[in-house]
Formats: sequence, structure tokens, C-alpha cells
Amino acid sequence: MALEERADLAQLESVVRQGWQGFVTVGEALLSIWDRRLYREAHETFGDYCEQVWGWSRQRAQHLMDAAETSHRLTTIDLTPRANARPVSTKGRPKWWRLLNPKCRLP
Repeated sequence: MALEERADLAQLESVVRQGWQGFVTVGEALLSIWDRRLYREAHETFGDYCEQVWGWSRQRAQHLMDAAETSHRLTTIDLTPRANARPVSTKGRPKWWRLLNPKCRLP
């Protein structure tokens, strides 16, 4: 790969990492709002809250909350990407492993 392409890839991967953390943080906030029922003063249901305040369906909010929970679970079993990780061979690895390891080389 050309030097310029490598620089572009590094910059784009940084954006993806930051974006991932951003929507995980949103999911964590929604989980807290839902768990503590902080929406109840002005909204009858969490779905109403999501639609009226954020313009999201209840399902969209659930996807964000699921992402936060999944991120937390992966962190607890040390499956988070490391900044200095080297690409590894995927030969013999199942598809789920390749999907969870963003630094791997896909076949």
C-alpha cells in the first residue's frame, strides 16, 4: 500500500474508533435513563421519550443500548482493539473471531 493510503487508513480507523466510543457512550446514557426511568416526568413510556425528544424509534434506542452492553461485555473478556496490535492471520479462525478483531487481515 502507498504511504498516502496508509496515512488515510490510519486517519479513517481513528474516526471509526472515536465514532464507536461515541455511540457506546450514547447507549450507556440511554441505559441509565431507561433503568432509572428518568423519562417519566414528561413521557409515559421510554418509547415516547425516544421519539419525542430524540426523533428515534424505541428500536433504534435499543440498538444503541445493546451496543453499549456488548461493548462492556467484550471489554470484560479483553476483546477490545489495542492501538499497537499487529494484524494476525485469520487462517482457521471462525468468522465471528474475524468480526470481533478489527486489526486482523480478512482472507
